[in-house]
Amino acid sequence: MFVGGLLIQLNPTVKNILSSVATTASQTQLGIVAVVLIALGAFVTFIAFVGCCGAVSESRCMLTMYFLSLLILLLAQIGIAVAALVYGSQYCTQGFTNAINTQLGILVRGYGPDPTSAAIVDTIQQTFSCCGYTGPEDYKKKKYQRFCDVLQKGTWPDSCCVRVNDVYKNLTQFFNNAYEGCTASIDEFTKQYMIIIGAVGLGIALIELFEVRRGILILQQFKKKIIFK
Repeated sequence: MFVGGLLIQLNPTVKNILSSVATTASQTQLGIVAVVLIALGAFVTFIAFVGCCGAVSESRCMLTMYFLSLLILLLAQIGIAVAALVYGSQYCTQGFTNAINTQLGILVRGYGPDPTSAAIVDTIQQTFSCCGYTGPEDYKKKKYQRFCDVLQKGTWPDSCCVRVNDVYKNLTQFFNNAYEGCTASIDEFTKQYMIIIGAVGLGIALIELFEVRRGILILQQFKKKIIFK
């Protein structure tokens, strides 16, 4: 969880997307998710420390607190991980991703006259190897035109053009490597993140399951030790 939160907060691709196309509300929502994950990860670390101290000092109170806290976290984490895997793609498409894509459409429509919009769109298109909102066709009716190569004029930004070793391909090669719109690219990127977070959560939950079992065994051994004394 801690790593997942840091991944959201510190990943440069995520930060570029948020700073470029996300609305203030969507940035806040994702920021809250990251902070919650980091806080939960720190809490799990603290609980593990309590369990370690309880085992060393043979404190029944600390061991019981460790076991119950770990059990609650385990159940909560399994629920969150399953929700992320099952419903994550749907909610991303309907919620956070829609907010980003709406803003992206505004930026694409403002491409050309507004240098700020142009710079943001160029960054997104180069990062995701995509072109336009739904595809290169978004630029066909725009008066502002740029060039993909020195031979032919294209009605799309040069950031849409395919590069090989930093050299632009010609237009025939460009259309043979048809780019999808950035909406689809960002949707897929967000869904992959949800799957990764869910899978990592389930993996950690399995580890915690073994920890819960070990906590039960430690408590049982501690009770037996008290009885024999």
